[in-house]
Amino acid sequence: MKLAELQKTLALSLLQREPNPVAATLASGSARLSPLEQVEIYREQFWLRHIACLTEDFPTVRALTGDAAFDALCRSYLEAFPPAHFMLRELGRNFAEFLARAQGDALLAEVARVEWAFIDAFDAAEAPALDPAAIAAATDDDWPLSRIRLHPSITLLDLSWPADALREEHARGEPVSRPERSPRRLVVHRRARQLYAEHEPESAFAVLVALAAGATLEAACAHASDAEDKIGEWFSRWAALGYVAAVTFPERELTAASR
Repeated sequence: MKLAELQKTLALSLLQREPNPVAATLASGSARLSPLEQVEIYREQFWLRHIACLTEDFPTVRALTGDAAFDALCRSYLEAFPPAHFMLRELGRNFAEFLARAQGDALLAEVARVEWAFIDAFDAAEAPALDPAAIAAATDDDWPLSRIRLHPSITLLDLSWPADALREEHARGEPVSRPERSPRRLVVHRRARQLYAEHEPESAFAVLVALAAGATLEAACAHASDAEDKIGEWFSRWAALGYVAAVTFPERELTAASR
């Protein structure tokens, strides 16, 4: 058996929920262990390590489902989305999608999205806070065509369930159960090495979504009927919370580094 074929067969054997007799052909055995028993050590460790990683990343999902059900979800997920990256940090990237599509559980999917957003926020690149003095020279004519670049740690979540509240309750050691629907617009982000989840009004959130997609300020404000009256208030709040990484005007960009 060629090396590439051997590696592929071994990888497939590790992904099996039960021992695979074919695995006996992949090891030579020893005085203490048969070839199958040797491969079984790695298969069992594969499942234990990867399920432990998902347990660490999605503790609130586990609290809602119970240990046995969560273990079964993890096994099904790993079969549907086998590890494709050498970093375990990437293991749960598709977990929310799996819960929504394969399991059809919108609540669990939203809880997973929130928990993953905190992981992304923690690991995101840093960006200097916007210095208000850096945009002082901008005129009223400059702003409509400006583009506001959000901090790299930000994830915008349009939720139907109080997934963030469930996460906080579980983190405090409180019991959690499936709640009633409670729509909310959430901004998960990092500021000064701390992680936060902020609630935004529906109209302000719509503008943020458009800005995140690269729209000009004028185009983004078209997504909210009250934006013309409130955009100044919103921008001041967003800057204070660290949402704003840079403001780009035609032919120039203003950031904290512009001082």
